[in-house]
Formats: sequence, C-alpha cells, structure tokens
Amino acid sequence: VYIRHEFLYVAATWPSTAACLVCCFNRAVKWSFSVLARAARARLIEYTMTYASNPDASIPTMVVKNVQREGQSAGAAPVQIASIVYDIATNGDGLPDLSREGVKAWVKDTEGSPEFEAQVPVKGYAVFDSDHPVNALVGKDVSAADLQYASLSYINADAYTINTATFGAGAWQMDATWYDTKGNVVRTLDEDAVNATLADPSMSQAQVDDLSTQTFYNSDTTDASGKTILPAGSRVEQTFGPARDVMLNNGSTARVRPHSRTIYDEGAPNSGLNAATGQPYSLATTVVSDAVTTGSGPDSVSVVETVSTTKNGYNPIDGSAATSTTSGWTLGTPTTVTDNAGRVTKQAFDARGKVVTTIAPASNGADAGTTRTIYY
Repeated sequence: VYIRHEFLYVAATWPSTAACLVCCFNRAVKWSFSVLARAARARLIEYTMTYASNPDASIPTMVVKNVQREGQSAGAAPVQIASIVYDIATNGDGLPDLSREGVKAWVKDTEGSPEFEAQVPVKGYAVFDSDHPVNALVGKDVSAADLQYASLSYINADAYTINTATFGAGAWQMDATWYDTKGNVVRTLDEDAVNATLADPSMSQAQVDDLSTQTFYNSDTTDASGKTILPAGSRVEQTFGPARDVMLNNGSTARVRPHSRTIYDEGAPNSGLNAATGQPYSLATTVVSDAVTTGSGPDSVSVVETVSTTKNGYNPIDGSAATSTTSGWTLGTPTTVTDNAGRVTKQAFDARGKVVTTIAPASNGADAGTTRTIYY
C-alpha cells in the first residue's frame, strides 16, 4: 500500500493491527521501509495518518491520532480504520480496575517492592477499529460506553505493556505479562487466569503460578577464565503451561502442568563454541515435552508422564566435517530430526544453505521417499 504523509509517499506493507501502527509510528522515525518523494500514483489504496501534539506537554512530539483509508470507489468518503486514544486511566467509570489495589489479585509481591511496582500500570492507550471511530485524543474525553468498543493496552513505568483488556461477556477481559530485567517475558496470565484470581483474591503466589505460563531462561555461561560467553536470558530452557485436568495413558486423571525442557549443543564441535561468534551454538538438540505436577518449578520438576521427546542432529549427512559449510552447526539448521517414535528425517544442504536432499523416515535415500532439489 501507499501511506500518505504530507508530501511523502511511503511504500509499506500495512500492519495487521492498529496497535502495531501506534508502536511503529510513535517512536523515533526509524522506518524499515523506503521513503519515496512523490512517487507516481499507481491505483493502490492510500492510507492517511492524522497527527496531533503529544498530550504529554513535556514530550514535544507528534502522535498518531487516527488512520484513514481512502474510499473503495471514486468519490467515496475515506474510512477511519483506527482511532488512537491516549492517557486512559487505570480505573474508573467503565474501565477495568488496574489500580494498585486491583492488581493485587494476581500480583503477590510485597507492595512497594520493585517486583510489585513493575506490575502496576501507570498509563493506558485505546485503539478503536473502523466499526466505532472516535475523534477524542485523550481518555477523559471518551465516554464509558464508547470505551467498551476499544482494545486497551497498559504500560508500566518502564513502558512495557503489562496488561491488555477487551470488553466481552459483560465485563472487561484482562491479561497480565511479567518481564525480567532484560525485557524477556517470564510469566503471562490469560483472561481466564486473571478472572480466577479476581474470583479468589486470596490465592497464594504458588496458586497464581499454576494458572500462568512461565518461561525460564539460561543463567550466565562462562569459560575457564571466567569470561561470560553466553549472557543470562539468551535462550529459553524451560516452560510451564497453566494447570489443567487431563487423562493419562493409564486412563486415570490428574491435574498437571504442560512442561517443556530444551537441551542445547549436545555433541557440538569445537568444544561447543561457534568459531564465528565465540559463543555457544545455542542449537536445540533435545526437546522434551511432559506433564508435571502442580507446584513443580525449574529446579524441582516432578514428571507425571512424558509426552514426547524430539532429537535434533546437526552433523552433515553427506560425510563432511561438522564445521563444514554444509553442516547444520554452521547453518543453524538440523540435518536430522528424530521424533518420539524414533523416525528420522534427514536433510542435506549445499554451501549456500539451500536444501538439496530430503530423506523421509524409512527411505534408503534412493527411493520415492527421497526428494532432491536442483537449483539453476
């Protein structure tokens, strides 16, 4: 599409959501697409962005107020496909309760601690779709009835989006997201989980954890001299999903959490260090999915039942060295994948990293189970 901005036309792929637009266009102008000066106007749909002064007078910038798409036929009026409203309050008439008291239902850290404060929203934003355009710029100018048509996003003092909310089933449906100091997402609660905590605010931290999706990352990896070769938070090692009741293979039922554990760089060449980066390859070699007891944590996992184990190999299947240009270690792509049933799929690459041979399980490499790709 072409996006019209005063005297410039911008060639771009339109974002899938207006929220993405707010993120992209309210930051410093670091656009990844090309800016064209008065390009010839092909008959492509034009999108026009209207700007307004930042409601925060201490920040002398312009913000996107709305986005319009030109009419579908000649002479037709433009359609306002997104309206962005700033400074949405964290609670009040017609709004979700994301006040300090409100978030205590799912934030169990001590009030005043850095962990607690990181989960307290300070400001919200609303995005209205084309079915309910508004002209207001700030939340105080939007009625409670209108706000129910918006998608709300709330940020903390560090400008991380920690809550989103949409109105449905007669109430605001909210989620929650936690981050670590590196900006990695470490815990999320979906709408059902937040509603469960609101129904029982006395839940403990362990009970809230069992309702959440948790992600655990690596700790610092150092070499023999003590130099850090892989900083903490660089790769995911374990995930825990929300607890649910399931039927096990023996026919019994249990309340468990889905759990995934990833092991990296088993059998890696060069003592596990990628010569090109000086860091570990960080390629997943074993991925185990299982069901674990509620209350399990990264350092104390009690497996109820293993669901699947996948093994990835990276040595080239053409007999080349493990550090050659056709090696999966070099290309960062598995050359063999062994599924839970022990079936092995193989791939061979050329020096450019293009797949040249794919061998299906049970194939001998020279039959109908083998696909060869020739490039010109």
